[in-house]
Amino acid sequence: MELIHRNMLQVVDNDELGRVNTCKMHDILRELALSISKVEKFGTVNDFGEIIQMDRDVRRLSAFRWRKMKNDASKMKFLRLRTLMASETIVMCIPSILSESKYLTVLELQDSGVTTLPSSISDLFNLRYIGLRNTGVSLLPDSIEYLINLQTLDVKSTNIRNLPPGIVKLTKLRHVFADRYADEDQSEFRYFVGVEAPKGLSNLEELQTLETVQATKDLAKQLENMMQLRSIWIDNISTTHCAKIFSVLSMMPLLDSLLLAARNEKETLSFQDLKPTSTKLHRLIVRGCWADKTLQCPIFQHHGRNLKYLALSWCHLGGEDPIVFLASHVPNLGTCPI
Repeated sequence: MELIHRNMLQVVDNDELGRVNTCKMHDILRELALSISKVEKFGTVNDFGEIIQMDRDVRRLSAFRWRKMKNDASKMKFLRLRTLMASETIVMCIPSILSESKYLTVLELQDSGVTTLPSSISDLFNLRYIGLRNTGVSLLPDSIEYLINLQTLDVKSTNIRNLPPGIVKLTKLRHVFADRYADEDQSEFRYFVGVEAPKGLSNLEELQTLETVQATKDLAKQLENMMQLRSIWIDNISTTHCAKIFSVLSMMPLLDSLLLAARNEKETLSFQDLKPTSTKLHRLIVRGCWADKTLQCPIFQHHGRNLKYLALSWCHLGGEDPIVFLASHVPNLGTCPI
């Protein structure tokens, strides 16, 4: 935010809650920043020809849309590299970089051609961020359990169905984004599917973001120790899950974003036990058939004044218009896609 206030970055758009979503930098300021960063070996961006000749002491590297690679690309080594961002890029050079960059803290491979991670990734003991969103990765190596400093794992929109059992040993984890598209056209009810909760999930007591996890009979018990959660998305919820899971969610004092999706379009969700103590819950997304008198439940009647974003789908309200009914209970609502 300080860079925005100093006019070094310009806001492009905000999200539905008014938070900054995308920023851009003026062309002149960008060229100046790149020039200084190159001189000080802070980082370099997106010029493969220059990168081949670049000082190997560079600490941050951004590669975007690398397509034509020379044969010596696989031999590139950056011993002092701290951050690697490779978007929409072929991955010939990545194994070499990972094997030599022992000080790497940020690995962002979103939209790249990567399909696997080497087990040797466990050697990157300083790694704090792994981003694999929108890649073809289907399995994380078991050795990921040795990345004891990892804070963020983003495997959203990949082919990963289960997280490695050892992930529960990463007690510094703060953010986990993990789901996959079951229907990319988004025409089916359950077009995205969360991962199964690993046994021992409750060990991650400092976790703040968990998107998306499948509901099970044991999930509520595991969530009882995870009171630092700010955002949690749960799918595959059945009617029998509602009471226990919603009761635990109600106790989370910092919760600000919640997605609840039923197992299928016929499964009924009962919200009678969803009574949030958090006054910060501003974003609520619900997918599934509602039980009778849902609009009279505490989440809408008493907590509605805190909601700023409410998305409803497949709720089967018949002729009942939720907006008409809720209007007086959600005075701060800014967005309500139905």
